[in-house]
Amino acid sequence: MCPLAAALPSCVLGDLKRELTVLASELACATEAGRLATAAGDARVLPVRKPRTLGHEHGDPLDRLAYRRVFAGAAESFEIALRNAVAVAGPGIAAAALLRVADDPTLGLNTEQWEHLHRIAAELNPDVVEDLGGTNDDDTTNSADRPAGPAAG
Repeated sequence: MCPLAAALPSCVLGDLKRELTVLASELACATEAGRLATAAGDARVLPVRKPRTLGHEHGDPLDRLAYRRVFAGAAESFEIALRNAVAVAGPGIAAAALLRVADDPTLGLNTEQWEHLHRIAAELNPDVVEDLGGTNDDDTTNSADRPAGPAAG
């Protein structure tokens, strides 16, 4: 038995020629149908579209929609990052500002007011108060660099 006949279970040894003729005819029909489908597809005029890009200035509503969606996600991520940064840095900045106010001689703070501002600053961020007060033990400053009480005004 030839390999082609073995691959075609409907073939019987005496009918191989007839079976191959039928198969050839079916193949020709399928090929022609494929050609017709391809020709019909080629005949359709598809609108020419520029490549998809994102931008708020584009006239294409789909581009604008995609841009707004991407921009909204980016803005939300930025807002979260900004909140986190402020939450981490804010107390230290506020503590430093309070110490600066406490040490301003033009305000003429008494000792009690000066200590009160230092206590608030230490509650906000003790590390910043230690750094600015020279008591952080990292050998960058010493406590003599910082006043121990309100500045004389």
